[in-house]
Order: sequence, then C-alpha cells, then structure tokens
Amino acid sequence: MVSKGNSILVTGATGLVGSQLCKELLKRGYSVHALSRSKKKMEGCTCFLWDIEAQEIDPKAFEGVSAIIHLAGAGVGDRRWTRHYKQQIYDSRIESTRLLINTLKTIDHNVISFISASAVGYYDDNGSEWITEEAPMAEEFIARLCRDWESEGQGTEMLGIRYVALRIGLVLSRKAGFLPKTTMTLPLRMLNYFGNGQHYYAWIHEKDVVDMFCHALTNQSVSGVYNAVAPNPIPQRNMLVELKKVLSKALIMLPVPTFALRIVLGEMARVVVFSQRVSAQKILDTGFTFSFDKVDKAFSDLYSV
Repeated sequence: MVSKGNSILVTGATGLVGSQLCKELLKRGYSVHALSRSKKKMEGCTCFLWDIEAQEIDPKAFEGVSAIIHLAGAGVGDRRWTRHYKQQIYDSRIESTRLLINTLKTIDHNVISFISASAVGYYDDNGSEWITEEAPMAEEFIARLCRDWESEGQGTEMLGIRYVALRIGLVLSRKAGFLPKTTMTLPLRMLNYFGNGQHYYAWIHEKDVVDMFCHALTNQSVSGVYNAVAPNPIPQRNMLVELKKVLSKALIMLPVPTFALRIVLGEMARVVVFSQRVSAQKILDTGFTFSFDKVDKAFSDLYSV
C-alpha cells in the first residue's frame, strides 16, 4: 500500500485530470513530484524536467517516490487528426511511457505502483450491448493507440511493479473537453447532437475520475485494466436533454448530420458517433463508490454555481 507522506510522481500534471489530481493528492497528505517540459511552478508540487523526444529525464524526480501516475499525452480532441498530429498523439504517450520504464530499469528506486490513463476508445461500436474490459478492441487509430499504450505500460510488471490502466470515458467538466464545446452554441439558444443521437456515451464526472486514480493508488488489490466510467452510460441525445433541464433555458435541440461531422472532423467523426455502453462493474467490485452515478446528478453539481 502507498502510504501518505510518500511522494507520488505525476505526469500530465497540468491537464484537466492531472491538475485536479495533484490538488487532491496534496489534500490527502502526499507530496507530489510533477514532470514538466519547461521550468514552471505548480503550487504545492515539486517540478522536474523531462524531454520525451530526447528520452531524457531528471533522475531526482524519482527520489522518495513510491508510485507513478502517468497522464501525459497530447489532447486527442484538440485538433483535426492530420498524419502529423496523430503521430504526435501516439508518441506523446508511447515514448513517455517508454522513457519512464527505461529509467526505472537503470536507477535505484522505491516505486511499487504504476497507474496509467488509457481510454474507452479501445472499444468498438457495440450499439446497446454492454462493454466489459474483456471486449475486443476496435480497428481505429485510437484503439491501436490504447493497445500500444497499455502494452508499453505492462512492462512495469517485469520490474515487479503493480500496473493499473484506467480506460477513461468522456470526462464531464466545465473547464475543458466535451461540455465547453457542447455549450458553445448556447448564445444561439441551441444544443447539437450527432446523427440520430442514439449512440451511448460512456461518461464520468471529473471528481470521480480523480477519486478513482486515488482508489487505484491506495488499493494493492486493484491491478490490470479497469473502465473509468460512471455506471449509467446514456445516449448522447438523452444526455443533452438532461443538460437542458439543468441549464433551465429555452433551447432548441438540433442534429448535426454525420456527413457534416466528416467535413469538420475528418477521421475523428467516425469515433464520436460510436455507441459505447461501457460497464463500470469491475471497478465497483473493488469497493469504489461513485459520487455521481447518474448524469443528471453530475450536471446539477457542475452547474450548481
């Protein structure tokens, strides 16, 4: 078990999940080491430099560290998927994981746990069928990325280090990601769903995904791959109906045809209309408790202020 007072090394510490996770770890009494590509300060954290392209890292980052939480990676939905940007997305995850593991092989350390992000993009379009961690992977770029990312991370097991991969769903937050993009049309008094809107979205509240990483950190029995999603996935159109209720605004809901998505998003368009009814049962069986198990509760919390 990782004890409070130990140091936790966090990559991707400035991202949506990483920044909130660092605050939570500090609140719980851990000291936090954060890896950064440039000298910057993060409140309460000790920052160390790494260069993924050069495969260089400050070995002092590992001093006193008992666990690594690996969240680093270029934003999947930040830009259109050009060949160059897809390579950047891939390398930022695979090469960073490789750098961490190769460093662990060459230094004295006390790391006992390696907890990595992954994504439900691993799975195919399964309609209304439930998807467990044993479901086959898709043949899309994101699925291959997740497969290789997890495979690289599993190299820690050869070093006697516990490995956990959390396949994260759609993170609901007002700070970044799905909700800010969805609500961009509010000044026009509309919300847009894709196609017929009947494809299931596997979602998770930002607090629950942070709590799940902490749960994986403190429970040695948690090992292997888990879906980091709320227990109640919901079709996209139904999700927006719930959002509309919470916003209490007179909004029109309009579909965006799939052909229009292809024009705007290119290759990414196919993935955003995948139906993924992803199960949270495996993580529930480890004793994890969700603060927000239904999307209406999640929206009410996020828009309560």
